Amino acid sequence: MVFGSEVSSLSKTKHIFASFTDAPSKPKGPLETTGVTANAISLAWKPPVDDGGAKIEKYVVEKKPKGSNKWTKVPGIFKEPECTAKNLEEGEEYEFRVMAVNEHGESEPLMTTEAIKAKHPFGESPSIHSVFRTFLFFKFVQAVVEPLFHLRLKAKEATCGLGLSLNCTNE
Repeated sequence: MVFGSEVSSLSKTKHIFASFTDAPSKPKGPLETTGVTANAISLAWKPPVDDGGAKIEKYVVEKKPKGSNKWTKVPGIFKEPECTAKNLEEGEEYEFRVMAVNEHGESEPLMTTEAIKAKHPFGESPSIHSVFRTFLFFKFVQAVVEPLFHLRLKAKEATCGLGLSLNCTNE
């Protein structure tokens, strides 16, 4: 912020300007979950409304298991308002918080409103349903009222080895 002031005397006028800088305000919420797997959770948020008069250099993301008091940093340098926390324990619930950082310091944290569980996106671990010469059928169990979901993986040769393409079908 820059403030200006004019001081007058009988013969001279002087201008005084002051600049105030500070740590940024906390990132703008909500802190949203954009993806979940058995060992990773992806998050997104919005930049802070007030950058404190300096460019946002990075975001610090921390996690803790639900019920724990110990926050640990999520490894990585996050220059954009998004991240993926990896190497999580399957079935564990995590809480997250994010702080914006500029040259003057770190903001107050934006926190998740509830714990997020690291789990397979389709429910239980997939199991192989059928094996054929050129493809496999995997079975994913969804909610109780949903039918079984089959994912067909079609193998094909690639210059760097075996590549996989995914073709989803409901059967």
